[in-house]
Amino acid sequence: MKNRIRLVFSLLVVCLLITGCNGTITKDIRRNGYTVDDGKFNCGFFINKSKEERAVDTVRYLTDNYIISEKGFIYEITLSGVYSNGMNCKKGGNIDGNVVAIMDQSIVKSSNGAFYYLDTNESAMKYTKVPEEDENYQIYYLLMKEANVKKVVTVNSNVYSYYVLKTDGSIHNVHLKKDKDTDKISILSDVEEISSSLYGGGIIDFGFAGESLATYYRTNDKIVTMKAQNSKDCNKYVDVPCQYALANDEVLTKYKDNIIAFNGKTLITDYGRIFTAGS
Repeated sequence: MKNRIRLVFSLLVVCLLITGCNGTITKDIRRNGYTVDDGKFNCGFFINKSKEERAVDTVRYLTDNYIISEKGFIYEITLSGVYSNGMNCKKGGNIDGNVVAIMDQSIVKSSNGAFYYLDTNESAMKYTKVPEEDENYQIYYLLMKEANVKKVVTVNSNVYSYYVLKTDGSIHNVHLKKDKDTDKISILSDVEEISSSLYGGGIIDFGFAGESLATYYRTNDKIVTMKAQNSKDCNKYVDVPCQYALANDEVLTKYKDNIIAFNGKTLITDYGRIFTAGS
């Protein structure tokens, strides 16, 4: 009987310690300018798994509607409800091979070298192969054909400007050009914009949207975010514009091992809390 009481007491202490730890993380992230959602992210593929299971496959990229895992599997997600499986995530549609690169949130490259639609206004096209007749096929091919490309983000489509994350942890600014007579598109320049050594350890994920919260860099060692340096005044006065700057986010970096998914605007922890970035 005494042993049973000790066991129950020990379990209660462990639970309290875990809850207290998670509560501290939530409190610190909220103080850091993030709003915590009322609900939790219930996804058995990535949360509530043992460390051994989690080490097998983790989140590589988080978009508005998808998670791409490190193994290149696609999962559809929802933060406003649950799927019929009772979770906020489910396995996505099939493509031939696994995802090795993604462009914006709409196109993925498969390990077989082909490109597939992900987010598209035409639901019938989702998870289908991009045909060479697609008006943007040349762009997808030029930007993602190399095996060392992991992610592409459009900077300015009007001038064919893109940021490209490569496997060495560097980001390149790639400009394309279009021949007016033949409509053929080719690479105009490919310049290293951010060295893999700038943020230490090389960049493993990033987002770019100018001076906005969607701009961020993530390495194995830290999370760098874009924040308003005068948030108090720019949120209070309509005639005071927010002044943004990139900097190491000390709070998110501190809890980087508890953050399983992040895209600059949305953050998900390993205990299922969902946070939304504020200005």
